[in-house]
Amino acid sequence: MPPPKWLYGALGESRSDVMFICEYPSERGVEYADRYYRHTGIEAQWRNDVFRDVLVECDLKLGGRDTSGGWRCYITNFIKQVDKASVWAEKPKTERLLIAERWLGVLKWEISRVKPQTVFCVGERVWSYVKFFQRKGRLLALNPHRIWSYSARRRDLVREKMNDGIRKGLDTHIPGPETPSHAGKSRS
Repeated sequence: MPPPKWLYGALGESRSDVMFICEYPSERGVEYADRYYRHTGIEAQWRNDVFRDVLVECDLKLGGRDTSGGWRCYITNFIKQVDKASVWAEKPKTERLLIAERWLGVLKWEISRVKPQTVFCVGERVWSYVKFFQRKGRLLALNPHRIWSYSARRRDLVREKMNDGIRKGLDTHIPGPETPSHAGKSRS
């Protein structure tokens, strides 16, 4: 499937204190967004209701989940190539790491531009990629927080677990008591 013109693999405020690293754009998610949201351009990305609702609840998205703009965070995919979830899940870990390595330079470039103070790895596999490349000395200066993925199997727990993980991660970077409930505001 050729990627649609609106698929950038990144969304939000390009200079932000908060960054989310997701895994890859799933073919099903891209097809859904292309069918229903393509007219919104880049905003068609990450149309998962749970993820957007949690970002709104944590004041990282202003104006509601379906509005354009209002981003107080930056969201990216580690791997910026579309794949079917079932095919991706069947790939051996070594193959997924090789694919992640091909995209590592792009992620490092994004981190250098965004300059986040708080980084969230969305899902266990993203966490494992980041930690792997940190151990190899190829991805520095991150103190990432692992949070549940919005596509986790336990749909009944996803919203609560994501919300808790994000709030805990944001609370660890509060400079002082006079600071608002999190450091999720964008920098100019």
